[in-house]
Amino acid sequence: MTTLLNFELGYASSIVLLLVTIAILFVAGLFIPLEMIWSSSTVAPTDEEPRAAARLLKKVKRAIDPVLSLIETSVHFATRPVLTRSGTWLWAYTILMLVFLTAPLVVVVILSFSSSSFVIFPPPGFSLQWWEKLANATEWHQSFFFSVQLGIAAACVATIIGTMGAFWLVRTRFLFKKALFLFSLSPLMVPVVIIATALYVFEAKLRILGTFGGLVMGHVLLAVPYVIVVMAAALRNFDQSLEPAAAVHGARPLQTLRFITLPILKPALLTAGLLAFLTSFDELLVGIFLLGRQTPTLPIKFWGDIAYQVDPLLSTASTLIVVLVTASIITVQFIRERHNRRTSTNITE
Repeated sequence: MTTLLNFELGYASSIVLLLVTIAILFVAGLFIPLEMIWSSSTVAPTDEEPRAAARLLKKVKRAIDPVLSLIETSVHFATRPVLTRSGTWLWAYTILMLVFLTAPLVVVVILSFSSSSFVIFPPPGFSLQWWEKLANATEWHQSFFFSVQLGIAAACVATIIGTMGAFWLVRTRFLFKKALFLFSLSPLMVPVVIIATALYVFEAKLRILGTFGGLVMGHVLLAVPYVIVVMAAALRNFDQSLEPAAAVHGARPLQTLRFITLPILKPALLTAGLLAFLTSFDELLVGIFLLGRQTPTLPIKFWGDIAYQVDPLLSTASTLIVVLVTASIITVQFIRERHNRRTSTNITE
């Protein structure tokens, strides 16, 4: 009875947090034009909202604009003397922040080469013993490959769903577009523990709790918002006249999608897929709730080992993950740069 009551409270909390999140984003939309994420720059904007609501928003903005202008002017006047490129303190602050952000990674990398059996910094000596143990640790290998498999599956599904949602959001006109966009971003705002609890109950009713498909479903839910934002921004600058031109020259819809749309959107698709993969690869709470008796994912493996002991093997595994993630990001950026160079060369020719 107590467990059922806790689940009911979790549902109520999730609904309240979702409504509060959407309300906050709606108020923020009065000051920040969220429509710029999906509004095409080549198409004239249309009035999709009711006229009464549009007039109300204009009145609210007109009433708030003087206050905002006064605040912006005051802040600019107060910070203008110090916010200069030649300011010594600004360079010092930037360097300090960079050191603050990168220092933990440097410590982790150094500890992976420690000769001590415990976490001691600075390490007493240099050794590759922890890399040898990681190379022979079959449990870590299984968790790593299971996380990669789960991340690829979640990234593929999330990229497909998010791309379709972005196309619909950018290329269709309907009344509640802003509300739907804010709702699609809600998994980023609602605490993950509430989402995991709701997924636990939902998948238990569907009898898919503890299955690979159920785990993919939970990771896809968290990854889709990133894909929607990236693809909507990419489609905003997409020249939609290319697709009708291809159709006029005899291209079928699938041929237009294969040879025109997808090649142009390839860098955005890779970026969205990478973000979805990293979101799945790094997720802990959803895995704890939905894993069941499957092989533990890498974050769960980290969590379980930290609960019992902390040794440099964790630093070694963390170093390997940082290297792989950095290599993935560099590869995606290289592909984007090469695509941009090819595009600019073709336009010049």
